Amino acid sequence: MKAKPSIRRMAFAAAHVALCSFASGVPVPTAQQREELLRPVDSVADPFAWWMPDGSRRGTNAVLEKAFGWGEGDAVRALERLLKEELAEPEGGDPDAVARILDAIRLSGDMSVTNTLDGLLFSDAGPLRPELFCVRTSFCGLDHWEFAKRFVNSIPSKTRRLCYASAAPLIDTAMGERVTQRAWQAFMVLQSCAVEETDAALAEQLDRILTQNRTKHTFWSARSARQHLAARFAEASGAAGLYFKEIAEEFGSPAPPKKKDMMIKLLSLDGDPPDILARKQKDFNVMFAQDYGMEERDVVRLLERTFMKTLEDRDESDEATFFRGYALAGIYRCNDPLSTNMLVQALKADWNPSRFNVFQNYLHNAGLDGLPICLNVLSDLPKFEAGTRGICYEQVAELAKGRDVPKDTLAEITAFLRGAIMRDSDNTVWLDGIISSVDSGWARSGERKKLADRLASGQEGNEYMRG
Repeated sequence: MKAKPSIRRMAFAAAHVALCSFASGVPVPTAQQREELLRPVDSVADPFAWWMPDGSRRGTNAVLEKAFGWGEGDAVRALERLLKEELAEPEGGDPDAVARILDAIRLSGDMSVTNTLDGLLFSDAGPLRPELFCVRTSFCGLDHWEFAKRFVNSIPSKTRRLCYASAAPLIDTAMGERVTQRAWQAFMVLQSCAVEETDAALAEQLDRILTQNRTKHTFWSARSARQHLAARFAEASGAAGLYFKEIAEEFGSPAPPKKKDMMIKLLSLDGDPPDILARKQKDFNVMFAQDYGMEERDVVRLLERTFMKTLEDRDESDEATFFRGYALAGIYRCNDPLSTNMLVQALKADWNPSRFNVFQNYLHNAGLDGLPICLNVLSDLPKFEAGTRGICYEQVAELAKGRDVPKDTLAEITAFLRGAIMRDSDNTVWLDGIISSVDSGWARSGERKKLADRLASGQEGNEYMRG
């Protein structure tokens, strides 16, 4: 005979009837449709794209939706419905059935399910939280640290312990075995949970999980964040305090970051679309801050200070040259409005072999607001090589072609370009084309005729005259 459901469990079921009522139009699967929805599918996810959800069931779901006469996305909505119904059963439903539903949800790769998963995981009376936690790690992606912070601050320590233990097998990959996408996803979440953990015993549990599994790709042991964790709990009472005290004594305090550390941990990004690169950069910044006991915002400031130091020292070494290029790319991806302060200093610096890249970054960050400073620096001809000045002129002209550019700004740009063609003899022909593209009155202007006459008198057969 089944045990009578507890008042707490009944309250959970009632809450989900009231608060998680099913959306209008979500199909109700028949028994046969349910079996088709839950039929196992092998994962074919790319382990290197660990931040992406596993979409191995998307094709199967699309076929089933067509066969059932459902709309696009209805398969995932039906799975969410099955999960809510199962968990609302007395005693939280059948664990095996829940496991099958959760696996189908995980392999569907639909990020919208995080609302349902979070609603169940963070509910006060939610059953099967360890199972929900394990599936939720597959949908954290590059925001794993945000999820970890919420999880540690919201879930009781007893439940956190169960969740961590349930996730441990996901990352335990033997030497020589393929490290799966799911293993990487769980590993990244567990690392962030370790950083955020407030309970010494649970921090010890996580550290053991992260350092004693068989995954050869584990890098938690080498992260400075582990040293900070050990220092934080070295004075804790009990076995956990002794455990972390030994680690702290063995590894000591983390050293301050050097340019090499920044290159490896912050700036080694390439090959992805700009939006993914920007999200990866934020993830790198957060993890770097964890490693060196900093706030995330301070990471960008550190990059800026280190960049400026190479200019002050007029450092022409290969290391400094590579660093400047990668640092500017990283600052660009961070898109921090405060970076404009450093970029202005770098633009005006007496010595800056990366001035053109700084110019691009500053225009990207400041837009039209940064135009006066850009024009002022560009007027100082020796600060740029001739070819580089031509490219800068083109970028300034592109601002004039933007939508809703104020008339006074357009006038400022055209006046600057007209002045530039009179003083920059290395870019006369180039500037003539640039000005013509933004200033309809230039072609027949008196200024252009005077310039042509001046050049013709001094340079017979001048290319500008022939054009």
